[in-house]
Amino acid sequence: MGELREQNEVIQAKNRENEQLLLNVLPATAAEGMSGRGLQPKAYREATILFVDAVQFSRLAARVDPVSCLRQLDFYFSLFDQITGAFAVEKVTTIGDTYLAVAGVPQRRAAHAVDATLAALRLAQAVTTRPGPVVDEWEWSFRIGLHSGPCISGVLGARKHVFDLWG
Repeated sequence: MGELREQNEVIQAKNRENEQLLLNVLPATAAEGMSGRGLQPKAYREATILFVDAVQFSRLAARVDPVSCLRQLDFYFSLFDQITGAFAVEKVTTIGDTYLAVAGVPQRRAAHAVDATLAALRLAQAVTTRPGPVVDEWEWSFRIGLHSGPCISGVLGARKHVFDLWG
């Protein structure tokens, strides 16, 4: 009987670990709605997209050690994760040197534009203080953009699920 209990505890621990991995990739509401066929696209009348782009990143990447450069970019993206999370803005993805997040998806809310704007202002404040390690004495600078309007979100395909936005 004790062996069966231990096996059950191992299975429960693995299930919690798998759930945590899924929640690291997908928003909680998207993870709950996943089936073998992916998450069906969902339309939103209003949402606000926030993006942050490292200015002249290609020039920097060509000049410095790639590991150091990516450590710096990781530092900033981790900082962005903390800030956007504090304002209930959901990180969607990073694409190269661009960070993309959304407010009002997948949880609809009237204050999506306010939340995203407050997050953007806090991001601007954070990057102007130039925190973290310095790579090659490069002055990192970022463009921050916001766009409000309709969009569609979902997960397409059967493997390597990625939550995405269109519109």
